[in-house]
Amino acid sequence: MASKSFQPDKEYWYDISSEGEFEETLKYFETELQATAVDLADRFDKDFNDACRYLLEEKFNEYNVFFDFLIDVLGEEKVLYRVTEFTERLSESDRQQIADYKKRH
Repeated sequence: MASKSFQPDKEYWYDISSEGEFEETLKYFETELQATAVDLADRFDKDFNDACRYLLEEKFNEYNVFFDFLIDVLGEEKVLYRVTEFTERLSESDRQQIADYKKRH
């Protein structure tokens, strides 16, 4: 048995007890890698701004994308709707922590 996590706190287990199972698992990882990291790298190679828009609009919830990065590239007005979505999902405790932080700084 083997485990792999593509995302934090999401671990998956794979049966690699036979050569066939192991080969199938490797094939799966290759497909995942091509569909995620390689695809994203290709998008950035082709057009940096389009890749950033793709992250914002298509893959925002799947990837750990930093708001400041997207704002630097795309501008605040294009990213604002995602910031709003994020802040609306915050708990009252999180909102209070932010307010306290703002007061101190």
